[in-house]
Amino acid sequence: MPKPPTPFGSAPLVDAEQIAAFLGCSVKHVRRLAELGQFPKPVKVGRLRRWRRQAVELWIEQQQQQGGSNDTH
Repeated sequence: MPKPPTPFGSAPLVDAEQIAAFLGCSVKHVRRLAELGQFPKPVKVGRLRRWRRQAVELWIEQQQQQGGSNDTH
């Protein structure tokens, strides 16, 4: 089964705003999921928090395989 497209393109790192827009949730929710260990951990770039694109895409794929049992809203 082909992977659904993501808006992240080939950028190695993505921010919470991009992730939230794709998932249809708030930026705060993305950060909360990461803090709770239910989402990939961010990488600190100076004072910024970014997520590895591949880790986010893998997480999305895993959620789809599980039937979305971890609510993203």
